[in-house]
Amino acid sequence: MLNGFPRNDVGISKFQILLDAPTIRWDLGQGHGRVTLYGARTLANPTNMIPGHYFLCVVQDSTGSRTLTYPATFKFTSNIPPTLSTGHDREDILSFECDGTYLFFVGIVKHVMNTTPDPGYSDNIVLWFSADEEAYVDNGTTLAVNNDTVYRWGDRSDNLFDAIQATASYRPTFKTNIVNSLPVIRFDGVDNVLPIPSSLAGTGDNLSFFIVAIPDGTSPIGMFDSGDEDSIRQFDSGQWDWFSGSPYTSLSLANTNPVLLEFIHTMAPNRSVTFYKNGTYVGVQNTSDSSTTLWENLAALGAINFGYAFYDGDMAEFILFKEALSTTNRQAVETYLKTKYGIT
Repeated sequence: MLNGFPRNDVGISKFQILLDAPTIRWDLGQGHGRVTLYGARTLANPTNMIPGHYFLCVVQDSTGSRTLTYPATFKFTSNIPPTLSTGHDREDILSFECDGTYLFFVGIVKHVMNTTPDPGYSDNIVLWFSADEEAYVDNGTTLAVNNDTVYRWGDRSDNLFDAIQATASYRPTFKTNIVNSLPVIRFDGVDNVLPIPSSLAGTGDNLSFFIVAIPDGTSPIGMFDSGDEDSIRQFDSGQWDWFSGSPYTSLSLANTNPVLLEFIHTMAPNRSVTFYKNGTYVGVQNTSDSSTTLWENLAALGAINFGYAFYDGDMAEFILFKEALSTTNRQAVETYLKTKYGIT
């Protein structure tokens, strides 16, 4: 034992991969552990409980939302275990102090990854659609391939607010290898629309959202509509109408390259929207709207008012948070999107 860490005979901290099973076994004599969960799992009482500090890495499989139940030898504040990350492939590190009889929980580091930061770190992510994941030709079984129409676009935020189009003639098209070798969802500007569940009602005022798109023209309309009242809507000439007509801004868009649009709405001290294009600050505008609810119903990707106007162009990714992201967090999402889609 050195500085509380279990050691092997040559003085190196021990680390082991635990076998996934309905009941997961952890021999503390072999040191720290890492396990990937492929279902709802239970930890057995650890063996060889040598006093010291231990960590357990818990990884979600490609499905995610796996749970872990702990035996009585694990002690938590108020007997409440920490909540694990639910997103697929997420990793959490749980730390424990062992007295030889019990393992006392001392902290958790969530959403650990060794890649470009992605938006899944935030518990305030509300919607997350990306064309390279969860675009289905049916109700969630068969992934789309090139030129398929999209029945369901899965919400990666773990909220399950999937965008679904039950009417075949209204479905957009899945296109591969369009932007930085990645796919997009292509809307025809005529009648393609993907409705988002009205259960989004009440998301709130402080929010941030990001869109990566390639409009088929410099004056797109109808990329996104947040509902039938107190809405965020994209009108023509690149204008975004925020909360019943004010404020709006005009963003000149090229129709040949992907563009990243960012919008940060804050409630206090003054209601305002800050606009960015490809990571560059465009401007900020205030609004006097007193609404306290962003979502009413009839939210959609690809149309406004379900028929007033339809978006003509491609959409690669859409992300919405129910918070006004800090500069650091906004730039983290921005870096993720610009890197992924080769936007400069």
